[in-house]
Amino acid sequence: MKLLVLILATWRLTSLFTQELGPFDVFERLRDWVGEQGHKNPVAREISRGLACFWCNSLWWATLLALLSLVAEPLPMLLLYALAASAGAILLEETRALTEDLLNARVATRLRKDN
Repeated sequence: MKLLVLILATWRLTSLFTQELGPFDVFERLRDWVGEQGHKNPVAREISRGLACFWCNSLWWATLLALLSLVAEPLPMLLLYALAASAGAILLEETRALTEDLLNARVATRLRKDN
């Protein structure tokens, strides 16, 4: 169970930092700011590349969350459960929307065939 929570929490944080705007566009602003710093500083340039890379970012978050879950209970687990629950809800909604789109496409195809 703990591994599933870590996986979902890692996915949620990775998605936030690499793909989402966030509240008040905070994650987009962070990516933009780090990208601007990358023109001045080679370390910031590498961090900027990492923020743009889902795979890189997921490794960073997985490592941090795994360490937190080992050394500090129960507060980190509360955070991990919240992130995992958010990730689960998002994945369920995306699955529902995809299923609805596929069903609508199938109905539209049948209607065209019938006409």
